[in-house]
Amino acid sequence: MNWLSTRKTAKLHERRRKKSAHYARVLRKAVKDSKSKEELDAIQREALFEDQLADDETQGHITFSLLRRANQLSVRTPSRDDEALWRGSPVNENIRYLNTEGIAALTESIRLEEQKRRDERSAHLESTGKIVVLLTGFAGTVIGLIAIMKK
Repeated sequence: MNWLSTRKTAKLHERRRKKSAHYARVLRKAVKDSKSKEELDAIQREALFEDQLADDETQGHITFSLLRRANQLSVRTPSRDDEALWRGSPVNENIRYLNTEGIAALTESIRLEEQKRRDERSAHLESTGKIVVLLTGFAGTVIGLIAIMKK
């Protein structure tokens, strides 16, 4: 799964973790400072929104990476109308991402296509190897015959 940048995904998860830790500290400080319920609710809403933004960014990256690889391999991608494989973004209603089932289905399709291509390449290399062996044997026979005729 090298085509799915795990480094980028890990960075996005780390950024999300840091944001969550930051808002947890801010909320603890607000509670310690006896802030009003409205102020605490505002901090929680802001933390939830930031968490949704981070999730949106991660899901966007994963969906884009999978769709790009599927297009490179000419693998059929799931219809965007299929509610079982797509979900809407909580941040932007015009954006849709692959859900867990969609990611699994598209990943499986990509893996099958890559395996098929690997098998085709290895079959081609195997037949090419047989031809090389035959040509080498033929060349050795010709060289042997020439050596015998010169004696």
